Amino acid sequence: MASDLKVLSSRHIVRFWRSSENLWFQTMLSIFWNFSSWSSIILFHQSKFVMNGKAITSLSQAINEQPSVALIFGLPMIGTWLIYHAFALWVNKTEIIWEKERIVFKQGPLPWSSSVIWLELSELESIWVESYSPGYQDGRPLERYRLCVSIKSQGQKVLLQKLTFADKTVLEKWLEESKLGEDLPHQDAA
Repeated sequence: MASDLKVLSSRHIVRFWRSSENLWFQTMLSIFWNFSSWSSIILFHQSKFVMNGKAITSLSQAINEQPSVALIFGLPMIGTWLIYHAFALWVNKTEIIWEKERIVFKQGPLPWSSSVIWLELSELESIWVESYSPGYQDGRPLERYRLCVSIKSQGQKVLLQKLTFADKTVLEKWLEESKLGEDLPHQDAA
């Protein structure tokens, strides 16, 4: 299995989100959800039906009769989030750039939580790749890897997760070749 990580230089590594194992599932789910929710609203709006013994001829009349019907508008809001999430999987990437005095962790181009994180090398205690198990497949634990850092003021923080063994190998080789760990303060003192 090939790695999803691309080493651009000894100080720059990138991971494209479109290599996610859930890409097609989330794309199809967002399309289906939006088609279903908008079709329901359009059909509901154009239909005549009986509610609480009264003939209802429009969606606004149904909302006036039963305010909880307005919850149907929550479906497209969920659909909007699903489309954004699926689109982000297609276009976003995560970059780790080692500058002279800091590590920059960027996610984009679409805005995402923690889109940019600056980690000052003077605040870092260590950086490593560790294994974890996010669940089970065929009765056996799945083995995945994540990139972690230890920050003096914040403790441990996960920068990248859901890495495969191939990703782990590329990342560890990059960390070794970039000699990033050698620039960390606690290792200079030892």
